Amino acid sequence: EKMLQLARLHSEGNDIVFERVRLDETMLQTRATLLRLHPDYHIAFDIEGMPECEDDLCIHANEALLRSAFLNLMDNGCKFSPDKKVAVKIFFDPKGQHRVEIADRGPGIPQKDLQLIFQPFYRSSQNIHIRGSGIGLSLVESILKLHHVALDVVSSQGKGTTFRLDFPATT
Repeated sequence: EKMLQLARLHSEGNDIVFERVRLDETMLQTRATLLRLHPDYHIAFDIEGMPECEDDLCIHANEALLRSAFLNLMDNGCKFSPDKKVAVKIFFDPKGQHRVEIADRGPGIPQKDLQLIFQPFYRSSQNIHIRGSGIGLSLVESILKLHHVALDVVSSQGKGTTFRLDFPATT
């Protein structure tokens, strides 16, 4: 399914419909979906800088694709954490340059692997025993590029990994 989604994304890139979507609602709906699929997962959710105006909660996005990216990141975080827990934080910026951080407390990603994790089919040798296809992060990267979202990964061996997504200001 992820492979088909990745192929569709690359072939239909210019035909994808974008609209104003609420970032917080999209994230909460994705969280609910993942928890229905995996009741043993734990996803902490926090918002900083909650704006008063509903328009300030919105971003310009394709909601289905964005949910797919969020789902992959949260699923990976839970899957690779011994406690199956991930922390999701949304930072609302008054200028519309919102940030999402998805952090786990897993084993971390070795420095040598950080540049490889977004390549299709890449699987770290330390995680070969964990289910997966090696497509998820490649799909996430493609979706985020399409949305002009900057992606940064910070990882510490034995302490976990944080994916930071910086959204462009909405106009």
